Amino acid sequence: MADKVCIITGSNEGIGKETAKAMAKHMMKVIMACRNTEKCEAAAKEVREASKNDDVVCMKLDLNSLQSVREFVQNFKAMNLPLNYLINNAGIWTGPHSTTEDGFETMFGVNHLGHFLLTNLLLDKLEASTNPRIVVVSSRAHARANLNINNLSVSAKDYSSTADYGRSKLCNLMFSYELQRRLDAKGSKIVVNALHPGVVHTNLFNTFPMLDWVIFPLASFFLTKATESAEASEALALGTASHLQGVKGKYFSVKDQVESSAFSKKVDIQQQLWEKSCEMVKIPVDIQFGNDGIGKSTNM
Repeated sequence: MADKVCIITGSNEGIGKETAKAMAKHMMKVIMACRNTEKCEAAAKEVREASKNDDVVCMKLDLNSLQSVREFVQNFKAMNLPLNYLINNAGIWTGPHSTTEDGFETMFGVNHLGHFLLTNLLLDKLEASTNPRIVVVSSRAHARANLNINNLSVSAKDYSSTADYGRSKLCNLMFSYELQRRLDAKGSKIVVNALHPGVVHTNLFNTFPMLDWVIFPLASFFLTKATESAEASEALALGTASHLQGVKGKYFSVKDQVESSAFSKKVDIQQQLWEKSCEMVKIPVDIQFGNDGIGKSTNM
């Protein structure tokens, strides 16, 4: 049995794949949780070769489906492994309005709700492990966003691709703050921090070709390398650096601890987002270590 285990969502390409390489070099078991298993297997081969670590495996996880999240958790728990590190890396930026399998606006559903459910269902495994840590990948795009708690999953009428991406990243950040507060209230040892990984040229750009044609050539000088972003994610996950000792419930931009937006710090909205998200994914509001949430209805 592996001494330490790390799960990384969306790790078949870009920052996620580089993060898998970085974590695998510590000779822990790395689980690459991805929607496209064919691409994941190819990426896992690359990670194994780069890290000289054969204990890198793929598992199917489609954050577009709450049932897929539950099945992933069920399959992982059946492996009887510890879980030390959870890196919620996956993220999408869609063009036209679309919805998840469960009927939620896609970016809200995938970027926030899928990870919200995944994290909650894995808290018992994290709590039972050594040095458990969670990294929530957010974005500086949260800074101009705000939330209407009564309209989190917007309709096509109210949809704006750029604005709703920012809102989904704001949800990530506010979730991380509220999660840490609730864990602390339970006396948990789990550490949660959020990360803006920098502006990296990933497949998010493919949704909007204009970004490649116009913005990327002009702005490439200030883009962050995927390897730099991965190193920042790795550092937050491991938590061994001196400047990270005792640091939790914070927000980082690449390697620097920074302040997030004023709206993101509104505790009442963080609490409401938590409660509404629990209602949407049908789990109890109070953190319950050992709450499987398997097989519950996901219908809205």
